[in-house]
Amino acid sequence: MEDHSFEVPQTSGVKFHDMVTVVLGGAGTITHIVNSTGATVTTSNNVAYLTNYP
Repeated sequence: MEDHSFEVPQTSGVKFHDMVTVVLGGAGTITHIVNSTGATVTTSNNVAYLTNYP
């Protein structure tokens, strides 16, 4: 289990667009995409999208 795919500083100027996280191989869990933002991916819900961060 991973807490997030990307860990970035929470400061002005840090922005992400059109992010995706995928669980490959049918094993594992990722709780968030960037820091504490974004949906959880699991073996039963293996793709999550994040349009904008923050």
